[in-house]
Amino acid sequence: MTAPKKKATAKVVEPRQKSLLAVAGDEAQRKLLLKTLKNNGWNLTHTAEALKLAGASHVIRSLKTLGLADEYAAAKADGRIAAGRPR
Repeated sequence: MTAPKKKATAKVVEPRQKSLLAVAGDEAQRKLLLKTLKNNGWNLTHTAEALKLAGASHVIRSLKTLGLADEYAAAKADGRIAAGRPR
């Protein structure tokens, strides 16, 4: 007879906290992105060019990653963001 096999249990791994250096970096990126957006009249393409990003989609991704999506939505609701080109 063989001993019964134990079922593998998944280990719960706590997410690693960001270092203070990473948090400071995020805050600096947040400030730079927001300043550049305001300087460019919230134009995503011009902001991407000013920050040497590949395109407007990278600005949108950064907005979400850095927690600025609500700020962008508020600017859009206030009329600070002009409508894009018609499709």
